[in-house]
Amino acid sequence: MTAVQEKTRQAYKLKIKSADALSDDNGILLINSPDSIRRDFEKKYAAYAEYAPTFSKRAWEYMKRDGWTYDYFENRTYLSKRIFYAIKDGKNITPTPETVIAICIGLRLGAHEREELMDLAGYRYKSTKELYAFSAVFDYFTIKSVPDFNVAYAALMGNPNAKPLTEYI
Repeated sequence: MTAVQEKTRQAYKLKIKSADALSDDNGILLINSPDSIRRDFEKKYAAYAEYAPTFSKRAWEYMKRDGWTYDYFENRTYLSKRIFYAIKDGKNITPTPETVIAICIGLRLGAHEREELMDLAGYRYKSTKELYAFSAVFDYFTIKSVPDFNVAYAALMGNPNAKPLTEYI
């Protein structure tokens, strides 16, 4: 058994609690205490979470940039007050694809921003026929409102009754 293996075995055997780490003769870290690892993880995660984009954070950045109020949000997206305040308050929500599309329409986002919001919400445009159609509507039609989207979607799908955002109107 090497000296490093022996020190590692001893560290586990002694269940080091007071020291943060055990090093070999060359200063190489062999083992951290569970408390030290947990503290380090919590610190790193807090820094990551503060800056990592989420659907709510990114949607609110766009809405704030455009000076949105609840009334404006409702008029442009046909969505509820509950969704507006969940986004504004930065709650970690998982919106439906239809909700994301309604927000993208209301914000009049470009393709890159729409894809980013869909991705942050946990959806891939190309993963299902419906999501692919949501993306394609923007390729083939000029969309300025939720009703415009429904008409274009129905035309694209060849079904006059296909109105995916109707339940939100």
